Amino acid sequence: MKAQVDGAYLHLLRDSYATQFTKDDGDTLILSRQLGHKTESMTKDRYIRYKTRDIREELRRIERGREFPP
Repeated sequence: MKAQVDGAYLHLLRDSYATQFTKDDGDTLILSRQLGHKTESMTKDRYIRYKTRDIREELRRIERGREFPP
């Protein structure tokens, strides 16, 4: 008996794994090979943006911490 799994769900799992891998500072060359991408830049173009978003969120959090109550 073969499991029936929606292709979109599998892609979501793959995307979640790759995103977490980059957040944990995993090596993008290793991730690229795991995902079967032809080039490391293909992986970087798809997943490095999450790090940029995380940096922006962290900067906003720090700035909020500098605000003094009235």
